[in-house]
Parts: sequence; structure tokens; C-alpha cells
Amino acid sequence: MIADRLNIGKETVCWIVTEDLGRRKICTRFVPHALTTEQKQERVVYCQDLLLMGQDERFWENIITSDKTWCFT
Repeated sequence: MIADRLNIGKETVCWIVTEDLGRRKICTRFVPHALTTEQKQERVVYCQDLLLMGQDERFWENIITSDKTWCFT
């Protein structure tokens, strides 16, 4: 978006952000449609496990959420 808005190359934007501003990418997003059938099944299993653990009300007190990132304490 920055490259389009400023009408400069994406490589230039990447250079400015990483080298000049000292920023780095700390998180990537998984795209569900790019997952294999096996990976999708693993996600289902993990979600089922979370639901089972969630039956204990104290479990939810130990989850901190912020900006779509989950941290277990």
C-alpha cells in the first residue's frame, strides 16, 4: 500500500522500513486455503482440545488476548 501510495517500488519501501527505520516483521499470517488437508485436520484437533480445556472456567482466566495474538500464561 505504501509503495502504491508513494508511487515507488516495493523493494524501496522494504529497504526504508527495515534499514532506515529499523523495523522488522515479527508475525506472519497463515492463510487457511493454503493449508494442506493434514494441517487443516490438526487445527480442528487443536480447537477441540481448547474447547475441552475451556470447560474449566479457570482456564479462560489464564488467557491474555491482544490484537488477535494469544498468549498462554
